[in-house]
Amino acid sequence: MKSCKRLMAMCGAAMLMTATLLLSSSVRENTGVASVQPDQPKNYSPYADRRYPTQVFWGDQHLHTSFSCDAGMIGDRLGPDQAFQFARGEQLRSSTGQLVRLDRPLDWLVVSDHAEYLGMAQAMKEALPALLETPKGKQWALAFKTGGKAAIEAFHEMVADMTNLKPSLSAAVQRKLMQPTWEGSIAAAERNNKPGRFTAFIGFEWTQHVQGNNLHRN
Repeated sequence: MKSCKRLMAMCGAAMLMTATLLLSSSVRENTGVASVQPDQPKNYSPYADRRYPTQVFWGDQHLHTSFSCDAGMIGDRLGPDQAFQFARGEQLRSSTGQLVRLDRPLDWLVVSDHAEYLGMAQAMKEALPALLETPKGKQWALAFKTGGKAAIEAFHEMVADMTNLKPSLSAAVQRKLMQPTWEGSIAAAERNNKPGRFTAFIGFEWTQHVQGNNLHRN
């Protein structure tokens, strides 16, 4: 008799435990809470010797516009303002007439037009007196107006000027032609700089090209 009572008590306890487990499981499913965990302390500082960046900003440090003699003389009609606007994600019409826009805007941009003969394309297009008053400047302007083979040959002459460090235009003439263009590049960067949203860097490229050794230094 005592054995029967003991067995019934054990069965009752087992059933109670089973019911408790089922109820607990039902609560977990209904509430979506798997289990109750003690609060974990939050990290209050990064671990030592971390060698990877945690905040990355994407940009381009080597971009030419129509202010560069090479880009401006082979069909680029867009200046620094348009370059910064394009980098910020605005839609523009390209030099070929197509509508273009970046899928992902940049965070910063350096317009690094060539320091050598900066703004020469604009000087020829606008027929600036400082250029046309020099024999070589007048010859180049006429060649580019003519186009075709004459323009290509004039362009190669200008590249040769940069290579042999013997410019056909004097330093005084170059200063007259380049100073307004450089000031325009600075003004464009100032206009398009948006603190906290987009950084427009003032920059240029100096190309060491002596004897064909070419290093682009921005």
